Amino acid sequence: MSASRDRRSSPEPSSSTSPASYVYCKPTVLQTDGYAYGKTNLEGAGEDSVSVTRVASGRWAELPEIVCPCLRRDVQGRTVEAEEAASGIGTYVGSYVCVARLHPGSAKVWSYGVVTDYTWNGRGLLHVCFGADSSSIEFNTSELQVLPLPVYALRPCAGVPVLTLMGAEMRSRHGAVLDHCNGTGCRASRNSASILRKVGAAPVDETTMIPVFDFSRCCVQSTSLKYVLDFSYYHGNSRRRPQSVILDATILDEPQRATATATQVQETLGVVEEEVTGQAAAQTTLAPCTPSAARTEFLPGQLSDSDDSDGEETDPAPLQEVTLLPSAERKRPLEVAMTDSGETASLKLLKRSYSDNPSMLRSIDQLIALRASTVSAGAVSDVIGPTISSSGKSKQQFQPSVLQRSIHRHLVTGTWSTYKYRKEWETIVQNGVQPVWKSDFRSQSGPPSNHASAKASLNSLIEQIRKGQDAGHYIVLDLDLLPHLEGITCSPFGAVAKDPASMPAKVRAIHDLSYPEETSVNDNTADDTSITVQYDGPPALAQRILHVEEEFPDKTMVMSGDVSSAFKHIPIHADHVGRFAGTVQELGILVIDLSCPFGWKLSPQHYWTAGAAISHVYASSAPKWPLQPVQAAQPFDAKTWCDDHNLIEPDIGTRLTEANVALRSAIINVLGPEAINEEKFTPWFKQGKALGLLWDIPHASLAMPKEKLEKALSRVNSMLISRTTSTTQLNQLLGSLRHVVTC
Repeated sequence: MSASRDRRSSPEPSSSTSPASYVYCKPTVLQTDGYAYGKTNLEGAGEDSVSVTRVASGRWAELPEIVCPCLRRDVQGRTVEAEEAASGIGTYVGSYVCVARLHPGSAKVWSYGVVTDYTWNGRGLLHVCFGADSSSIEFNTSELQVLPLPVYALRPCAGVPVLTLMGAEMRSRHGAVLDHCNGTGCRASRNSASILRKVGAAPVDETTMIPVFDFSRCCVQSTSLKYVLDFSYYHGNSRRRPQSVILDATILDEPQRATATATQVQETLGVVEEEVTGQAAAQTTLAPCTPSAARTEFLPGQLSDSDDSDGEETDPAPLQEVTLLPSAERKRPLEVAMTDSGETASLKLLKRSYSDNPSMLRSIDQLIALRASTVSAGAVSDVIGPTISSSGKSKQQFQPSVLQRSIHRHLVTGTWSTYKYRKEWETIVQNGVQPVWKSDFRSQSGPPSNHASAKASLNSLIEQIRKGQDAGHYIVLDLDLLPHLEGITCSPFGAVAKDPASMPAKVRAIHDLSYPEETSVNDNTADDTSITVQYDGPPALAQRILHVEEEFPDKTMVMSGDVSSAFKHIPIHADHVGRFAGTVQELGILVIDLSCPFGWKLSPQHYWTAGAAISHVYASSAPKWPLQPVQAAQPFDAKTWCDDHNLIEPDIGTRLTEANVALRSAIINVLGPEAINEEKFTPWFKQGKALGLLWDIPHASLAMPKEKLEKALSRVNSMLISRTTSTTQLNQLLGSLRHVVTC
């Protein structure tokens, strides 16, 4: 606790009798698992122990007042005011809470954090760590609730305004979530998406790191949300734990080798598949694979499971020897590997989210059937044309049913063959993007320093590099290797705030490939006119809405879908990845981007070969329900803005449900299941947000969000009163004005 805090301000005794003193006790002293207040008499001389009565306040208000024998040294010097003890403010230290938090320019919203300290000034302040930042929150029990770990991890009220969800409603939602976790009145569940959907809350990303409190050191450490949920659900009970879930002794001891173990399993399956088919690497998948260089693992300087890197080499556990079955029995292990491939598993997970929607379940089952039929493990490779062995045994694996042949014929001959950029996309899938350079790159005397924005947001930069490394998008090497490598060009990293008020907490790392001028990667990139990017902006969406409203009055609905990390699905050819390198000199690492970077001039163009393919496949689909009215059985309409796909359809028959499935199917067919950004898939709406604008179909209006207008006005005012400006500020102002003009 803070040494500067004066807690010894108990009132002087008013008589000769021994006064009662209030003390602030450490965990377990008063039989609690956190800090607690006690009442005792410290006036006795020469006594090694004292009797302390636990005060029923704060977190322990419902506990009975018990008397505990304590050593004098455990309470001596820890006296506090009687008012503080009665408030119970100190009992919240180390607890996980949901509190009302005020952000600049907005109303109070519910936020989740861990209480790390407090200050008593008559009313009191709680010092709360929210992960990326910490704040001092006024102590107000009506806007505060202590939570069990699983509810804290699921955070079902995160970001919801207090005006929308009052304190009693917040507590009710938390209670419902806890019931689902514990199985009170229902079956216990570990499925976070299912639990949150049942209480009307947004899903959480289980890879998110959240703060947990270490009482032994009085500090906070980060633990993955997934591990907190796994530990809470499986630890200390008889529930059957999946082999993929590895737990340690406490919530603070998250295992660090899960990623390596998963890699070993995938490589082992790869060995089995190669032996069974005799044609490893012969299948060409539609979802692009990372270049072979991305398989480099456990190099010196590689980021460890924490944000820090000590440069120590980590040796992976050796692969277990795989005993292969006789050839007549080898087909079964391969079928299991195919059936449980990443895409099929993702589709099965998706089914859980639509357990109450039979139409959606049937459509997802058709996708799973397609995966298990004529395609190679984990991708719709027939679109490009797989190589099939001429032996009878191999052909038996590719015997489709009538339904599967129909789906395949529609996909390949009826849809894919007519796609405008089919050959360009197939070339990228098979070889990666192969840039054309205007001239040879100049040798660099040393890597350039990163921009100040990246240095100010170093933790966020490291987090994003680590996430990309785990996903196979980055190679991370020791910086000492740079002088020994050829074909490497380093460009500085920068950071752009996703929200200006959030800097440096929420930023997007960018690769400044336009630096330095005239010799940068962007300057040396030859233009490519083979692909024309065509986006559907707000005017196109408005015209589609008017068209549907005219034909189907009051039936128009809108839905938006998004591709996750769009550019990261577009690989760069191995001969050219070295030109997309950067360094983090604070950690002594060299980072090589294996996919189209955010900041390269041709990234939007090369991604469009995939984005337009998704729109093409989707727009070639139509409702398949036999009872669908004829007037609403036409192919779906595609409206695309970069990686945003906006669907505008009439609510007739099963058209909305099938359009949702058709878009997801198109994204999976082109880029794989990991490309679906569930967080940005909206439900169908008549009033909502698309392309950053507010659409109101019943009132035929389109508006710009208030915060966007205020941002634009603020930038105009700043420009008017400033005598000088920067290029960045000017570009930001032009961007805001462009957005205003759009409306």
